[in-house]
Amino acid sequence: GDKFEDYYREHFCSRESEKENKGDKKEDREKDNEILSHYIALWNILARALPKNAFRGDMCRLILEPGSTINTLDENIFLYHALLRLMGKRQEEQNDEGENIDIKKYIMQYLRVRNYLFHISVQKKTVKGLDYFQQNHYRLNSGLNRVNTDNFWEVAIREQLQNRDLHKIEFRTSMPEKVSDFKREVKKFLEAYQTILKEDFYISSDESFKPYRRIPQVGLVVHFLKKQDESAPEKCFQNGKGNCEYFRFGKLARLYEQQISAFTQLRNENRELSRYLVGIDAASLENSTPVWVFAPVYEKARDSSIEGIGREGQDGDYIQSLGFTFHAGEDFRHILSGLRRIDEAVEFLKFHAGDRIGHGIALGIPAEKWKAENPVIVLPQIEALENYLWAYDTMSRNYSGFQAAVLAYLEKRIFELSGRIYGGGKSRGGKGDGDWEEEEFEEYGEYREYEGSGFTGIPVEILIAGYHRQFCPRRGGLETEARIVEAEFCQKVCSGEKIAWNARLLDAARHCKKYVREMERPVHYEITEQDLLIIEQLQQIMKKKLSKKGIVIEVNPSSNTAIANLDTVEENQLFQLSHIDKEDDLIVCINSDDPAVFNTNVSNELAYIYYGMLEKNIGREAALRWIDRVRVNGLNSSFIRHREPDQILLERLDTLIKSL
Repeated sequence: GDKFEDYYREHFCSRESEKENKGDKKEDREKDNEILSHYIALWNILARALPKNAFRGDMCRLILEPGSTINTLDENIFLYHALLRLMGKRQEEQNDEGENIDIKKYIMQYLRVRNYLFHISVQKKTVKGLDYFQQNHYRLNSGLNRVNTDNFWEVAIREQLQNRDLHKIEFRTSMPEKVSDFKREVKKFLEAYQTILKEDFYISSDESFKPYRRIPQVGLVVHFLKKQDESAPEKCFQNGKGNCEYFRFGKLARLYEQQISAFTQLRNENRELSRYLVGIDAASLENSTPVWVFAPVYEKARDSSIEGIGREGQDGDYIQSLGFTFHAGEDFRHILSGLRRIDEAVEFLKFHAGDRIGHGIALGIPAEKWKAENPVIVLPQIEALENYLWAYDTMSRNYSGFQAAVLAYLEKRIFELSGRIYGGGKSRGGKGDGDWEEEEFEEYGEYREYEGSGFTGIPVEILIAGYHRQFCPRRGGLETEARIVEAEFCQKVCSGEKIAWNARLLDAARHCKKYVREMERPVHYEITEQDLLIIEQLQQIMKKKLSKKGIVIEVNPSSNTAIANLDTVEENQLFQLSHIDKEDDLIVCINSDDPAVFNTNVSNELAYIYYGMLEKNIGREAALRWIDRVRVNGLNSSFIRHREPDQILLERLDTLIKSL
């Protein structure tokens, strides 16, 4: 409240002004300690007022009546009691000092804080996107949700299993680097699940347990977090022979490699674990990590030489196949970027029928609406180039009505961007400052040589081959590749010789500081009518492709509305991907994303889509039929596939936990 703010302004702001005047560092530290001590004292006052076991479990659950079996989100319990107080006669209380406390005032203050947080981190249209949401809302909430590490899984699972209509639910967890750490986390998850089953779903009799109602099945999907490049800032393909940090995303790629090795090792050591370790995912900040970084991860996850899929074990059972999902087309600077990442995941990450794409919003946003809200685009030059290379390649192979004008437009874009990156960045008569306008093409429409570089353009076919090569597995890794191309590439870069570009050298240039600097340089341009035509055609091509391959699109209404470029539920991409009267549509399922952060569950998410259908003037009966089809899609596309009777499930679960 006000006292905190006054204290902050009096102490901290004055210290900031001292810093500007190069104040004494010792005094700065003393004021730091003074502020810290102030808040520690306030926390201790709170701690004394709480039960002794307040920090061993959920605080809000402690205020319930003894023996209560209600399990839900803490905030719901708080709001329930708040409303109960408001409806009761006693709306004022006294604190320890005998001062009157107006309950309504405190509840309104809570709602103001809650709504303000939601407004600035979720609904703020000026800074829209997953990265902003992650920084200001998600990390805080997900961190608070995991404060009590000892019983985190029990709380998380129990909250979701309160939904009596739930058949299957996949929980997600991040991947440790060590097998021992991962094994410990999996064991905690299974022990929590076992405890809940015995307490809430079984009747105990003479140390035996018999189920009295159908139990929902659970599984773990391990996700690899997309992050910014943590490698050394100056890339060098030659120095990278002995140090992965000199490669773009080299350090992160090595981390993913260690994580997937730990995952596959544990899963293959114990066949029964395949029933619970059901899938892998790549999530978080979509713009941070390109898809090619994950190609070795997904390759190793479905390596038939080490995974015993379909091989009979001693007990006559089979190891369950691993499901793949990948978050793409959710958060993008250009809609082509979102579409391209969806296609890259399906084409280069060993996707099979039944695997899933998370969100896929780029598939369902009307191009005209997107252009109206994004008339000018700013993105790295390499992202723009790859977008147009992918568009050229995809449309030329899938679009029979490929117009000559569109082809020429794409070639111009590709020539301009490749010239900026590989030819010195400044064309004769061009600006060379990162700006890119249509008039430049009209005045200098011919393919001109880039001044002083001898660059006359790289054929589109070679550029496309170089784009594809980044996804190809390399025998011996990038370090071995570095030795092969050193004389052909590195020496010429250092000496300034002209390079005869091919697919391998274009791939090598992604790890050379000279070219990375140009790749990451931002470019901005207006979205043209040709861009709209290209986007619309590629959306149709991708929908047909995903439908034909049997790829499932996960739709998360609450998450999509909060993070993506959607204002209302009825704008959700589901309505563009799935229709009530078409049988050749995409397979779409409804998920809850992170239910603790968004305070939701799958039933709520289905309800949101249902009411979105009603808003679109679809009749109730038809809407219910449509919703039921989507619900069944969710059950069928789940990575949880074991179907043994409940009693056997509990027995096998007990044996599995003991083996861990």
